[in-house]
Amino acid sequence: MTWLDASAAPVVGAWTHALCTYDPAAKSLSLYRNGTLVASQPYPFFTDGLFNHGDSQPLGLGNIAGLTSNLSRYASAGSSFNGTLDEVALWGRALSAVEAAAVAAADAPLRPQTAADGAVLVSSLLERPAELGDGREVDWTAAGADPDAAFRVEVSTDRGRTWCAVTRGSNFTDDIHGGAPGGACFFPTVTLKVRVSWLADATLTSLTVRAHRQAPLLPARPAVAVGINLDTPSYYSRLLPFADAFQFCGASGWGWVRSGTDANGWPLEIDPALDAAGGFWVPGRNILLQDNGGTYPAGTYTIMVAGSGSVQLSGDGGRLTLTAPFIVNYTVASPTNTGMYLYMASSLAADPIKRVHVWLPGTAPPSLPPLPQPGSIPPASYFNPAFLYQLRSAGLKRLRFMDWGRTNNNNVAKWADRTTPASASQVGGRTRRIAIASVSCAVPPEHAAPAAAFLYEPLRVHVTTWGPHGLVTGNRVALSGTDGAMWVSHSPGAAATAYGHSTASDAEQPVLVTGPDSFVVSLATWGTPSTASIVNCTSSSTGYVTLRQSSGLSWEVMIGLANALGADAWLCVPHLADDDYVAQLAALTRDKLNGKLYLEYSNEVWNWMFDQTSYAFRMGALQLGSAAGDRHLTYAAHRSVQIFDIFDQVYAAGGVSARGKVVRVIAVQQGSGSVQLSRVRAMSGSGPLKADALAIAPYFGPNNDAVYPGHTTISVDEILDMSLADIAVTRRQVVREAAALARSYGIVLTAYEGGQHMGGAGGSCPGGCENVDALQAKFREANRSPRMRALYDRYLRTWAAEAGDVGGPFMAFSFMSGYSKWGSWGALEYMNRTAADSPKWAGLLPYF
Repeated sequence: MTWLDASAAPVVGAWTHALCTYDPAAKSLSLYRNGTLVASQPYPFFTDGLFNHGDSQPLGLGNIAGLTSNLSRYASAGSSFNGTLDEVALWGRALSAVEAAAVAAADAPLRPQTAADGAVLVSSLLERPAELGDGREVDWTAAGADPDAAFRVEVSTDRGRTWCAVTRGSNFTDDIHGGAPGGACFFPTVTLKVRVSWLADATLTSLTVRAHRQAPLLPARPAVAVGINLDTPSYYSRLLPFADAFQFCGASGWGWVRSGTDANGWPLEIDPALDAAGGFWVPGRNILLQDNGGTYPAGTYTIMVAGSGSVQLSGDGGRLTLTAPFIVNYTVASPTNTGMYLYMASSLAADPIKRVHVWLPGTAPPSLPPLPQPGSIPPASYFNPAFLYQLRSAGLKRLRFMDWGRTNNNNVAKWADRTTPASASQVGGRTRRIAIASVSCAVPPEHAAPAAAFLYEPLRVHVTTWGPHGLVTGNRVALSGTDGAMWVSHSPGAAATAYGHSTASDAEQPVLVTGPDSFVVSLATWGTPSTASIVNCTSSSTGYVTLRQSSGLSWEVMIGLANALGADAWLCVPHLADDDYVAQLAALTRDKLNGKLYLEYSNEVWNWMFDQTSYAFRMGALQLGSAAGDRHLTYAAHRSVQIFDIFDQVYAAGGVSARGKVVRVIAVQQGSGSVQLSRVRAMSGSGPLKADALAIAPYFGPNNDAVYPGHTTISVDEILDMSLADIAVTRRQVVREAAALARSYGIVLTAYEGGQHMGGAGGSCPGGCENVDALQAKFREANRSPRMRALYDRYLRTWAAEAGDVGGPFMAFSFMSGYSKWGSWGALEYMNRTAADSPKWAGLLPYF
């Protein structure tokens, strides 16, 4: 602009067409004014190909966006630049002199004007070349004469995407309505700056700002059946789902007591002296309501303990030592992160403690309630009233219980090992220790081939136990206390190193069951090469197999919540569940669930972070005889159809058609699904497809690697702009392609999870992206930005538009959780939050 002023100053009051071209061979710039060449000269270039602008600021194509602000920067009372910028066009090559003249002579499509229809500014961007990978901004400023006017911003592109972002003073806000060309946004302000970001390879064909005394009605919100994923209850969770806080306590350690536990997980006896002398762990403290920012409710907690023994209570309400049985009030005036600790110091064998309740303020029954039985559905009073209020007031009618079922890495296969309403805690686990009879490095010949197929790791050993172990193929176990050894060579001819017959302390290994008292397991670790082999071995005759199982909450509790809300339930069958387990679950849902059931096999059986993917990969080789690299996907579809068939049979046996109640879901990684659906088609034979829905997780937002290079200078608004671009381009295409796939199979498209996906692990940041504090802090700030409400609105409108006639439920992730370096998942951060201070929740609410 400075060059133009010096070489061929524009005429005051007239439009000037300025064109600058760069000749890479001559390294020179040429300036055209109204289509006529007025100057050419070489310019010094930096090593990055940019030239010196004269004030030590490099000028590249992207900086053309700064021209508007430079108009005012150089403006003075007598400056010819005391005006406005009309339009900007960028080409990916230098134009010829003939082309420069033609462009200058072309009719300007739109000029700023004040029109009878109230338009206070109209402008246009003609071209946005593909070479520009990042969004750039162009600013217009307009002022209306009417202080009661509302500005309407209309943006459309050649690809039908619309967006707007408007600033007023220092407060940045935006709101988005409509998903078709001509979509509009309304802001009650008389002075505004329109900020347009070029998204992908789109051409912005028009931008209009009009003044109205009253904003027209917004475009109708599309109907999207949005539900929510519920977060895992725990002692540190912000989610307080139950009236009895003991049901989501943590860290009992009871699985290690000398006496063992009963069927509900209560220790048969606790005697610290005997347990310690016998080398067993004494139960740790049961932690309650800790690390949730002190947001659990203040007030009087009623604690009920049945049985004989000693209990110590400490925490925010003080310290007590009590003799069971008892009912006592415990007052917390000022909750903190400390929460409460309940330590069972002793439990007498003649009358062991088998009931502990810690009732939230105002929820305690007058006396110890009856123990709920397996198969019974808890009433609404089982749940925390504040928790129910949040869900009911939102109108939620669809709940996904993936996390409530501890679906990821679930180690339970048998119905008898599941959590029930009578269990000591809904979030507790079971631990079993099984005595080892022998560990041999020689796998019996009849089991060698299956072992090699299922356990592709080296260093396989054969284990026998003194009695039935109760394991199933795929259970993950630890071996410890063995007395044998093996000598391992990591490559042919290499020296051997001695190791014990124990698993690594942090690595439980899957087993291949070879009999009721025998199995094969690999003792390889993450660092063991595939070329490793056992060259010598001495057998073990001592030790233990340890099986840890966290089965998640009881199905009855999940069904009870769905029934209390009149909601449909989305349940995920554990990946190890045997056929009897599946049949029992089918009967329970048939007889007890009032709403519809969405039925899914495990969760993300493509994600190698989870045990279920490794298990499916192994079973693809063992059961399907597949050596394909995607055999885990094939097996997941195969087992899904088996589960669907069992449900059909069980429902039919009870006189109920599963087709009217059960939606069979095939969940896939976004951008895939053909492998799974082709397997389902093959297993369906000539009949109807044995699936009803394809499910994806179309999360939006920039990933760590996209933001990390500029994370010290990037603004939260820029991160949100990247999110908007991702919704408008990538997510739109993902949903469109998935909808086409679902449509081709005659099924609906659903989202098993969805929403923003910023932060957490992943990426190539040095030291791990989750540990880059400045990066993760900006992601958390972006999640709390008021702009998130509009992003979620646009996101769901995009889903509706692209899913179209096959669009099904969209299960947002997630309901309530804290924000950390591992992600900012919760639509709500605390139980006492509302839409007024939770923009993601505000964006979801209209769609529930």
